[in-house]
Amino acid sequence: MAIRFKSGSAPRSRDALLWIIVGILVIWGTWQAFRVRQQVLLALHRHDSATATITPHTGNRTTITPSQPEATDTQPIDQSLVPNAQQNQPPEVIHVLAPGLLMRIHHQIQQARGDIDNGHLLTARHTLQSALRHISGLGEKQAATIRALLMNINFHSVLGSAIIPGDELTKLISIEPGNSLDYLAALYRITPAMILRLNPGIHPRSMMAGTAVKVIRGPMDAHIILHASRIDVMIRRHFVADYPFHLVTPIQPAPGRYRVMNYLPGPLGLDEWILRSETGQSRLVLASGDIPNTDIRLSVKAISTLHRMINPEFSRIEVDP
Repeated sequence: MAIRFKSGSAPRSRDALLWIIVGILVIWGTWQAFRVRQQVLLALHRHDSATATITPHTGNRTTITPSQPEATDTQPIDQSLVPNAQQNQPPEVIHVLAPGLLMRIHHQIQQARGDIDNGHLLTARHTLQSALRHISGLGEKQAATIRALLMNINFHSVLGSAIIPGDELTKLISIEPGNSLDYLAALYRITPAMILRLNPGIHPRSMMAGTAVKVIRGPMDAHIILHASRIDVMIRRHFVADYPFHLVTPIQPAPGRYRVMNYLPGPLGLDEWILRSETGQSRLVLASGDIPNTDIRLSVKAISTLHRMINPEFSRIEVDP
């Protein structure tokens, strides 16, 4: 009688093969779930970022051309100093705003206008500032509308003698014995000329104790945007005013942080405002009029206004490409 033994190698081989198949299926399923998640996140990111790049072709597609920004500066400037928008924005790369962002910005602008009509200036400023942060760099036309509304609010409430209760950018103080104009300017990191502008009734040499004086919680900074040919004046990241300029030299100044070196008043109002990079590698000259060897040309009124606002000791000048 022959005795036969059953071999267990075949079942073990089948079990191992099944486990391998299950492992492959688990890995494949995990990879597919990861891909689906990435696609969903990418779609949400595209919707929220609200930007797209369109490259025009020579075929039958319609070419989208950038529109001219609206002029919002209240300071008069020679039209010859305003650069051509076609030279600053290359036609081969065009930014398109998502409809959702445009609708949200439009709603914020309408809401701010309603607040302005009802006298709620601080609420309107907050709404417009929030909208400007979201639209800045994407829609120049929409941003120009927002800056114009902010300038109308800040012209009297920040840059003028008007006072709004609860304004975080300004403060009404009482002069104490021994306080001088230079002391108050250094204390609040603004220029003495700015204090005189805010308080046209005071005299720098006869500041009586107990007199109420309006000051700005400085410093006031400048933001030079080269591609938009615009200088924005900021206070604590709040937009206050802007001024157009014209690039004179073909070589654009290096982006980065600059500081005011000196202000040189020249004959016939041909003033220069010299900036130097904090790294010490480059210099930037802002000048009014037809002065040779300058990088940026401003109107006489604009450069004198900047000189009155910017304190060289405390202010920061940011230069973007």
